[in-house]
Amino acid sequence: MEQYQLTIKEFIYLCIRVGSGKIYGIKDEFKTVQRENLSAEFSAVQKTLMQKKYLRMDFDGNVTIKKNILDLINICVACERAVLFTVSGDDKSVKRNFYFQKDKVLSVTCENGVCLLEQVSGECVKSILETELIKTKNNSYDEESIISAKHRDIPKLMKENNIRKYRCYSIVVVDKAQKTKVKNLLLMETNKGLLSVDDRIEGLNNVMDIRNCSLAKAKIVLRKLLESES
Repeated sequence: MEQYQLTIKEFIYLCIRVGSGKIYGIKDEFKTVQRENLSAEFSAVQKTLMQKKYLRMDFDGNVTIKKNILDLINICVACERAVLFTVSGDDKSVKRNFYFQKDKVLSVTCENGVCLLEQVSGECVKSILETELIKTKNNSYDEESIISAKHRDIPKLMKENNIRKYRCYSIVVVDKAQKTKVKNLLLMETNKGLLSVDDRIEGLNNVMDIRNCSLAKAKIVLRKLLESES
């Protein structure tokens, strides 16, 4: 499949032109721009897109988006659900989001302010995410709960229990029609092995459990997570 490279601002700009500036998993960098400067920012982004030949302007000033790019942006804007995958650690973060629109899937990988867009098959999403999980270290097979607390302050919980995080893997599935988070999988590589973080309801309290987790268990949870959205 052909790949296209855009800055985050270019990506958001194209989504706005097609019909939506609200994209799950992508921070809108235009929100930090003062209103009086927005027009100049849009013009600058439009100019770079034209230089890349992703946009074309006719003599009347009408702007059209290159068809291949437009097809990809349409998948994102009209998506029915999204799978948002983030790997953070070593002072950097990499996002790989998948947007599902009927039988089409758009993959958007974001790192250091740059987005790489490509259309992929729905069948390969699970394989891509499992491949990323295989990279985890400090694998553990003890399923005993390490922490159970009635609050959501993960840094505080980790400090109290002498847990040092090396890397974090987050997978969130969003139902765009319902505007809700369906389910998520959060894994952490730590000095105490691979840990999973789970939320549950206990009475009127929201309880957070942090457990040792095997890679095999994580892959099973991942499969169920994705199957619930198929």
